Amino acid sequence: MMKSEKMTVSGEFVKTCSQFPDKIAYASKKHNEWVPITYSDVRSNVEAVTHALWEKGLKRGDHIAILSENRTEWPLADYAIACPGMVTVTVYPTLPAHHILYILKNSDSKAIFVSNREQADKIIEIKDELPGLKFMVVFDWDTTLDADWMFDWKMFLESGKKASAQGKLSFQEECEKTGPEDLMTIIYTSGTTGNPKGVMLSHGNLWWNAWSSIETLNPDQDEVFLSFLPLSHSLERTTGDLVPMFLGATVYYATDISAVGQEIREVKPTICISVPRLFEKMYSAMMSESQKLTGVKKQIFTFSMNIGRNVSRKFRQKGKKPSGMYSMEYALADLLVFKKLRSYTGGQIKFFISGGAPLLDEIGEFFDAIGVLILQGYGLTEASPVTHTNLRERYKFSTVGKPIANVEHKLSEDREILVKGPNIMMGYYKEPEATAEMIDAEGWLHTGDIGEIDEEGYLKITDRIKNIIVTSGGKNIAPAALETELVNSPYIDQVVVIGDKRNYLTALIVPNYDKITQLADNLNIQYDSIRELINHYKIVNIVHEDVQRIQQNFARYEQIKKIALIPEPFTIERGELTPSLKTRRIVIENRYRELIDTLYH
Repeated sequence: MMKSEKMTVSGEFVKTCSQFPDKIAYASKKHNEWVPITYSDVRSNVEAVTHALWEKGLKRGDHIAILSENRTEWPLADYAIACPGMVTVTVYPTLPAHHILYILKNSDSKAIFVSNREQADKIIEIKDELPGLKFMVVFDWDTTLDADWMFDWKMFLESGKKASAQGKLSFQEECEKTGPEDLMTIIYTSGTTGNPKGVMLSHGNLWWNAWSSIETLNPDQDEVFLSFLPLSHSLERTTGDLVPMFLGATVYYATDISAVGQEIREVKPTICISVPRLFEKMYSAMMSESQKLTGVKKQIFTFSMNIGRNVSRKFRQKGKKPSGMYSMEYALADLLVFKKLRSYTGGQIKFFISGGAPLLDEIGEFFDAIGVLILQGYGLTEASPVTHTNLRERYKFSTVGKPIANVEHKLSEDREILVKGPNIMMGYYKEPEATAEMIDAEGWLHTGDIGEIDEEGYLKITDRIKNIIVTSGGKNIAPAALETELVNSPYIDQVVVIGDKRNYLTALIVPNYDKITQLADNLNIQYDSIRELINHYKIVNIVHEDVQRIQQNFARYEQIKKIALIPEPFTIERGELTPSLKTRRIVIENRYRELIDTLYH
């Protein structure tokens, strides 16, 4: 694999499109059919969009936003903006209009690409408050959109092709002018407190992070990626978009997260980037199916899983291949059980990358046992974002792995994780003081996470500094480990542990509503609403007993004493979750303060 000498994303884009012109770059579903586009067509479309932007008066250094679900047009717009030196501002499509307003204002965005009418309506709602926003381009045009500042994607492309023929500027030459120190993108962190901050990442930051990830994990140009985490998130942007583009690989865009189970079997990807929730759901589904087995089938499944786990523990996790009797027994288990289970992932997966939250060791080991490798990693937007990952040849499920190539790590005196490398951000947009707080004089990025580094250099995350609960008795408790265990309960979908400045721990629990309604039917509980059901003493007791079962291995002061079930999930719209689905504890505690107070009486 050849790297571009420019050390820029634009240099890699030009190189890959030239090297693999006839290879499929992207595919999205339209009318239930996968519609592919080659690297040659990607290059011509990107050039056309760039020329259309120039024709509208935009120039090098201008900021342009993208508000869209994952689809082929997303990277086309991104490369059209960034390669010739303009700056892409990413916006989560799940955000409400007033949050989008803040990002577009703060980022000084002069134009925006949106996916459809739903997203266009958000911009229409706030347009009067955005005097600097010149125009909007809509991928799926709605004929009722009618204003001189709105443009149809297809017509925009055509206008760009005409402008290109006039040759006022050269796309190739402008790409060559773009340097590694040039700002490529502003990604707004979904902060758990206050307004989001705009992380400025240069071409060099992202180039180094993508190539370091490639050097660490050794994917090749024949990989097939299935993309479903939002491209507006730095993890998917780098590992699910830049990495495959640098390689000349192929990316399929899932219709939406609910379609992943079906589309992963259609696409048969070799690499996927995900968050633990997907694996938790797949694990639950497989275990539910196994519980229906009886007789010989049940015995075969149990035998196979025992063999698989032994092979994982004794061989695979130590970087070895099974040998002797284990090799023969595993081959049998694979034939009888594991091959069918792997079909749930399409059957061709080399590895999954899991990030954003801890993955239970039990789940990682289960998938490893059946021949599906999940590599946990770690990073943050300010680091472009990847800093650590487990290796294909050596992995530890309780850790997020070692630093990737070109990244250093260490712990501060209070065990905060510090990282350094060419992937560290340029800073926060318009916030030099916040930048100085995040990056010290020696260039170390202070992550805000607490961790441990073992004797082999593998990092384990224990919690966020801001999340540490200090009880009234002076005990320091990291709630993340307990919360990760609790969501493995069949009765729990979401949970927040409470207890700061209190004398014991409690928990707000969003139950699995399907499970508790099944319980109600089994127990002949009569109820008129979900709110009434979640307050029924039998339901509360059953969930509480499961909490007690799960937390047995925690110290007494780390255990939850009381729980409260709540009638609706935590959502992004109400500000309880960030767009990357992290919990905003302050918002949740404020909203449920009266309920929480009842748990301490």
